[in-house]
Amino acid sequence: MQVIDNEQAFSEEELANYFAEPPKVLSKSTRNALLFLLVIGVIAFLLTLADMHNPLLLLPVILGCVGLSIPLIAERIILARYNALLQPTDEEYNTWVKSRRSSLCQYGMQKLGLQSEDIIGEPLEVWGIIWSHFWEADYYHRYGCPVLVKQGEDGLLHASIYRFTFFYPTQHYIAVFSGDVNALGPQHFELTWTYFYDDIVGVETTAFALTLGDGTYNMQRFELRVSSGQAVGATAYAQEVSIDQTVQSLRALLRDKKYGIRGGERNIADD
Repeated sequence: MQVIDNEQAFSEEELANYFAEPPKVLSKSTRNALLFLLVIGVIAFLLTLADMHNPLLLLPVILGCVGLSIPLIAERIILARYNALLQPTDEEYNTWVKSRRSSLCQYGMQKLGLQSEDIIGEPLEVWGIIWSHFWEADYYHRYGCPVLVKQGEDGLLHASIYRFTFFYPTQHYIAVFSGDVNALGPQHFELTWTYFYDDIVGVETTAFALTLGDGTYNMQRFELRVSSGQAVGATAYAQEVSIDQTVQSLRALLRDKKYGIRGGERNIADD
């Protein structure tokens, strides 16, 4: 399904460059070994140059130095070309993703047929990364759309697809809209739910560690469970966004609606 296409601050090429695989470079040990041998070669060249009785020895020394220099120079050229590609910084990309929040929230209200006066307090939200090996990515795999996650220069994770889930509390039910921001393709998953408060059986959170490459990252999983066994959830990167406030507000709302314990509306309005 498609969501409305917001004005894009970056071109498709710039976003593709941001998630492009960095060029392979020499390992630190290989680079150090080449530099060491190159220094030895330069010293040998100078010593040979000082001994003009053996001028023919200069040729193999020169060829050796050139051979050692080629991979080092090639690496510099490749990295320079990669760094010259137009692409957003990590901060700019995060700002671009978060700028979609408001329009997605409004679009969700349209899809659910809600007006501002129908909503108690403010809509609540959870947003997080779509991981390639999680079931949430199946929609994109069917269309051949890449689902990528990278570690930025800021040391944080950045994804090509983020899922925003909005909760709209009304007088008798809670309406839910999930919509994705996809940086690398036109496909955008979206889904709506409507649950009466009596059908909601709980709000659950789970913390776990996820390994990506050489790094391990703390994650949070949120799920709103209903009596039918269904669950509305999202996986969030703990360093990017905390779901605790949303969970507390939802629990307060449910206590208010299901058991008459006041406080749900107040907590939501304070968000």
